[in-house]
Amino acid sequence: MSEVLATQPLPPSEAQLAEILEATFERLVGLPTGAQESSVFIERHAHGGMSSGHISLKFWRETAVPLLLARYHAALIGEDARS
Repeated sequence: MSEVLATQPLPPSEAQLAEILEATFERLVGLPTGAQESSVFIERHAHGGMSSGHISLKFWRETAVPLLLARYHAALIGEDARS
């Protein structure tokens, strides 16, 4: 996702960022983070190892997306403090 989103500017709201993250995730993985499956196998990420190629939907839903949104929020607060 970082490669896909690296050239895009940050959106003006946390809600828009959440939409972008969800849409990008679904486009890259083929399932939304809210899907019932616990993980999905993506061949292009299979490089050997026990969990190679498996993307944890639970991790993205419960940890990664909330963390990215929290960092976005913290960055906005920091910008407001500097203004």
